Amino acid sequence: MKRDKNRFTGDGDLWVFIPKDEVKLDDQVSLKTIDGKKAYNTKEEAKKVAKEMGCDGYHEHKDKVDDVVYFMPCKSHDQIKK
Repeated sequence: MKRDKNRFTGDGDLWVFIPKDEVKLDDQVSLKTIDGKKAYNTKEEAKKVAKEMGCDGYHEHKDKVDDVVYFMPCKSHDQIKK
């Protein structure tokens, strides 16, 4: 396997390596919706979207089945339901 700055190659396949600090939040994917609104994997994503929506902060929802915490924009769920 050859390493070249942000690329890893080997056996004819190409893998692209993007350092975590270079990933833009706009490129992030929301994996869940709650009440028809997007929920995010990180607090940072939720806070960024909150700012775009004109509110502050984030709130959490825990998926009881998967035992995963998702983050949504704004300090309360009532704020995003409007």
